[in-house]
Amino acid sequence: MKKENLKTTIDNIHVEGFTNFGFDDINGGCYLLNQNIPNKWIKIFFEINDNEKYIYLNIHLNINFVVVTKILNEVLEIDYRAEYPYLWDNSDTISIGKELFSEINSVSNRPTLELTITKQNVDIFYDQIQFIFNTFLKPFINFYSDLDEINNEIIEKKSSDEWHNFIPGETIFKILIIMKLCENKKYDAFLAEYKSSIENAINNGNSRYIPYYNNLVKVTEYIDSGDYKQFL
Repeated sequence: MKKENLKTTIDNIHVEGFTNFGFDDINGGCYLLNQNIPNKWIKIFFEINDNEKYIYLNIHLNINFVVVTKILNEVLEIDYRAEYPYLWDNSDTISIGKELFSEINSVSNRPTLELTITKQNVDIFYDQIQFIFNTFLKPFINFYSDLDEINNEIIEKKSSDEWHNFIPGETIFKILIIMKLCENKKYDAFLAEYKSSIENAINNGNSRYIPYYNNLVKVTEYIDSGDYKQFL
């Protein structure tokens, strides 16, 4: 398959409400971004893979609740610019998690494109992308419509060992911010226990945790002060 033919096909992927950033050869795929929903950015990444017979996509979905990111930017100065979506995977608030990712990207579901491009197989390729969006991604987006759903369905119902599967990057900082914003009654107890565990590690000679602990203090002092309300 000629690269220009693949680029044209990828550049013409359309999902209603999303802007296609186009084929990105460096990052091996393309990003679609929806900034039309107040206080929330939604990003789809189509990761391009190939074998000897066809091209196939692995599909990723991340949702960024802007208030969470603004708080982290304010305290930790994380660089986050919407015009460069490939820079902020770890800044996103929530991803689809391993289980849904595996289902979407199973051999039976993932979009494939034969190496010899014809209008028919391109149409099938686009139809499969739309099927995945309608069947899997859109319900996920609708379900996690606000931070309360993340608090109720992930923080409250999932074990702490599972949190990082859904909340990428600085998972615990984001967990604490969401708990605070959602007035989770377990916030104070969780923070005290977590800080104690980091302090114990430092006291036992694990000095590598000191910068992390300092950032933890910065984040929690900021949200406890109420200064974050400027971003609501």
